[in-house]
Amino acid sequence: MIKIESSKGGMDPFRFFGTGEDPNLSPRFLEFNRNKRSFTVNLKHPKGQGVLHDLVAKADAVLDNYSVDVVERIGLAYHQLCKVKPDIVNLRSRLSA
Repeated sequence: MIKIESSKGGMDPFRFFGTGEDPNLSPRFLEFNRNKRSFTVNLKHPKGQGVLHDLVAKADAVLDNYSVDVVERIGLAYHQLCKVKPDIVNLRSRLSA
């Protein structure tokens, strides 16, 4: 599993729980993200979207927690993902308004 986080303010809040100054070593973050790889990417930039689409092309599923209007803008809407990989499974982690 690969976890993609925003490089500006959208990092996993569990990175900041626990002791220590390095958010990559937070005990709570390590507990909840065991065996996951992660990196940050700017999904508003075309190169960032390209990186994401390269990953989607090799993935079985994509899980996101953005609102519907955001996924469309950053190229993560289901119809956009299907252009990259027609059989992709798209999971939503929150209800959209």
